[in-house]
Amino acid sequence: MTNDQLLQNFLDTWPLERVKEMTLEEYNKSGSRDTFCYMLEYGTRSLGNISGTAYSSKFEIYERKNKNNIPQSKDYGYDTDYTWRNRAGVKKTREQAFLYTRGIIYEIVEASQEGKFSLIDEKGLAPLVVWKIAFLYSKKRLLSISDRKAVKYLADLFGMEIAKNTQISSMHRFLMRFIDINRYWDDMYVLWSIYLEKDRADIRTEDLENLLRRKGVTLKDIKESFRKSNIKEIIITKRHNKIQQKLYNELVSMYGIRNVTMEEANIDLKVDFPDRIDFYEVKIASSAKYCIREALGQIIEYAYNYQTEKRKKLIVVGNHSLINSDINYVDYLKSIFNEFEFEYRYEQVIL
Repeated sequence: MTNDQLLQNFLDTWPLERVKEMTLEEYNKSGSRDTFCYMLEYGTRSLGNISGTAYSSKFEIYERKNKNNIPQSKDYGYDTDYTWRNRAGVKKTREQAFLYTRGIIYEIVEASQEGKFSLIDEKGLAPLVVWKIAFLYSKKRLLSISDRKAVKYLADLFGMEIAKNTQISSMHRFLMRFIDINRYWDDMYVLWSIYLEKDRADIRTEDLENLLRRKGVTLKDIKESFRKSNIKEIIITKRHNKIQQKLYNELVSMYGIRNVTMEEANIDLKVDFPDRIDFYEVKIASSAKYCIREALGQIIEYAYNYQTEKRKKLIVVGNHSLINSDINYVDYLKSIFNEFEFEYRYEQVIL
């Protein structure tokens, strides 16, 4: 069964009308493979994995497999068979707990079907469950990734400015701009693989940082590369662009917009003075030395090809400050350049 067939099977089994009227036993019953919760976690796992986090308590109310396993916390209520969370005030019975849960799930389904995703952000259930449900009913207008940390990481990686109050629905909308709906599941695989790769213990920080040196492109652009390469080879970021834009704004404020150009003949930034041209090349790498190594060939070529009688200054802009060994390296480069001035500049950007 394909992912699209699996998704349609779930929607056929659990239409909005049935969700509105479902019973507690249809929602969650130990040992049953026909419940809403089982389908959400296991029956549609290939559409988005939510297993392994908070176990059954993430569903708000659940039947205990071991009836003697009673939670020792005031945050939970229980009876002879079921345990529930007292998230929105104490609930004295399983019926109260279930009606609360079912009501929120119905609101999530309804909002998702109508594309009103901002209404889902503050729903009082476990976010992993909230966004898995929202995705299933969204007509693939949301990511199939329910993990908030993953969505935030990916949105940041692809260049979204994220504040403390940025909503998850906004991050979904931002990332969906990079998704080719005709290759939706391939794109989801790429995104999820990128997220998983960042936490692999056998990948060094230096390796990961070196992969973040290219300018951001869409998933459509990197799909073929992903098919042929290890995931490490296709991690794409917008960090370069953020530093470039930040620096452009600073240079314009200092020297005026007429004297500063960005991306002219592939040159990241150029500042035109009466007696000198400054060429800037921005690089993202694991150290200042690696930034210089990545930039040097390009920036020398730019200066060589640019015809002018003015002096030329080459400035490499990186995401790391110079350490002692890097300072010696920069001093050496300055000593061997006869025609060019050379400088390294550290730029910090909040990502």
